Amino acid sequence: LALEKEALLTFPNAADLTDFVTNAVAAGLVVTGPFEGAQTVRVSFESLGQLRDALAAHRGKAPTVSANFRVSVPDLSTPPPAGGTGTAPFEASLLPSIGIDAGSDRRSWGEGITVAVVDSGISPHPAFREGQVTHLDLTSERGAFHAHGTAIASLIAGGYPGAEGIAPGAKLLDLRIAGQTGLSDSFLLAEGIRKATERGAEVI
Repeated sequence: LALEKEALLTFPNAADLTDFVTNAVAAGLVVTGPFEGAQTVRVSFESLGQLRDALAAHRGKAPTVSANFRVSVPDLSTPPPAGGTGTAPFEASLLPSIGIDAGSDRRSWGEGITVAVVDSGISPHPAFREGQVTHLDLTSERGAFHAHGTAIASLIAGGYPGAEGIAPGAKLLDLRIAGQTGLSDSFLLAEGIRKATERGAEVI
């Protein structure tokens, strides 16, 4: 679903972007971005007419206009139907399910690799060793973390006895784009991917 009263505008060059942003802010639009290396801004408006007027007043080349889509982490709160398929905890079945001997020594697996987790944030947890996780919060929320990001990170590189991740030797780059409700948007998702590549993540 697209977020109401928001749009993403992509400009052909930095000069046109700067010109639009200056006039749009003066006209009362709320502009977020661009993030580094991008020519796209997120624009919030009170009415579609307000956005149309700002675009009509723009003297440069017209931007590409697209929706800012809602993205979210999966909702795992609903138990699977009886006798059917659906969500269920991995418990000790993760590694055998992908052909890995759960008793093998994998402490060095992933060494020298940085995996970016673009999600709802990685909370402090005994599954992660000191210095394993680097945090970057792209949200404006300072509340409690949604648990999804921590769960995914532990499946990737956790070292918790009995629930080890696939590559516990890997470093984790935590890019939080979703708040406590698990909701985010495509602009923040793109920013998270961009920052992951800029910071040298080999896997996202």
